[in-house]
Amino acid sequence: MTGRLVSPDMSCSWGNKYIKDDEEAKFPPKYTYLILKSGEKKVAFADPRKFGSVSLCDNLATAEELAPDGLDETNSESNHLEKITSCVSNQRLGIKALLLDQKRVVSGVGNWVADEVLYQCGIHPDQQNLTKEQACKIVKKLNSILSTAVVCLNQYKAYPETWLFSYRWTRKKAGKDCKGRSLTFLQSGGRTSAIVASIQKLRKSQGKEIEKNSKVSRKRKSVSRPDGPQPHFKKEDKSIVTNKRKKATKTLPESRLTKRRNEVSSGMNGNLKLRRSLRLANIGETKQFKIA
Repeated sequence: MTGRLVSPDMSCSWGNKYIKDDEEAKFPPKYTYLILKSGEKKVAFADPRKFGSVSLCDNLATAEELAPDGLDETNSESNHLEKITSCVSNQRLGIKALLLDQKRVVSGVGNWVADEVLYQCGIHPDQQNLTKEQACKIVKKLNSILSTAVVCLNQYKAYPETWLFSYRWTRKKAGKDCKGRSLTFLQSGGRTSAIVASIQKLRKSQGKEIEKNSKVSRKRKSVSRPDGPQPHFKKEDKSIVTNKRKKATKTLPESRLTKRRNEVSSGMNGNLKLRRSLRLANIGETKQFKIA
């Protein structure tokens, strides 16, 4: 999400929908790449960073490239809610990069919205391997923030003062949130992120703990016996089973067996010959010694 929509009379920016007071303001604004017209009405799409893109389609159903809408598909009645939650949890990609990807989880989430969601959830933007509880919390906060933002824009109101939005526009200078906690800025998901480090801590061990728990659960599943009554063998049945196991043992082919026997016999003969030669040599030495 990037850029903004501007009309000759109104502009949507900085969390407020306002009427322009400056008569000398030019339309279309700088960095405009698209102008939409409907009768006498005009709307311009301006994007200074050139991160945005525009595609034309007959209806939203044909826009298959985009993920489900971040506002409509995150409410409690949506059919995609469980799927979105599962896509957010236990991912190796940082959570902010995941939210900003318009084709992966949800669409319609921009930079400041992602920061606002993570701020209210107390999660670091680079956090990986989120738990299901954290994922559920993010999805619920996302729906709440987008719903509140739409209502505020339609009623010409500013966003709530408790939001991070009201305190983040300090041109990357140190500031404080509504509770007096210090703000810091970092790069996450290719964008500048505003966080409160005291409540948004990066837990690197979280992914390792999840991997350990998954490995332990796998081992338990492999060791655990199947449900239901275990088979009970009588003495006769046990003897049959043991005989089957004996028969199932690997048997070497006859050619390899004969080869091994020959090797063993030749080795034994060689050892005997060596011992005899050593004994004869010792006897000869002693004889020479006695003669001398």
